[in-house]
Amino acid sequence: MNCYPLKNVKSSSTLKRSTHTFNTEEFIRRYNDLYLTDELIYNNEGKLIRRYRLHAVKPHSMEDYLAYDIMCPKCSQLLKVVGRPIDYNDLGLYRCPVCDKK
Repeated sequence: MNCYPLKNVKSSSTLKRSTHTFNTEEFIRRYNDLYLTDELIYNNEGKLIRRYRLHAVKPHSMEDYLAYDIMCPKCSQLLKVVGRPIDYNDLGLYRCPVCDKK
């Protein structure tokens, strides 16, 4: 599983840029408040597609995390929310509309 720490594009911004790293999820969780993980799922046609799950160290409400604009780790376009949170730390599921068209 790939993990992508999220950084503010500008100071105190809601726009978040994902960064590539080879660190473990445990390491990333220790040093970053927000990060994405890959989730590979099958769509309705049986094709394997990539989605991203947002994770937060501190609990977030739906209103908290929906305020974020998150850039795709692969193409830097904005991700779209496509799935609900699991709990207050494992938040929404996202997809990239640009990468999905490729």
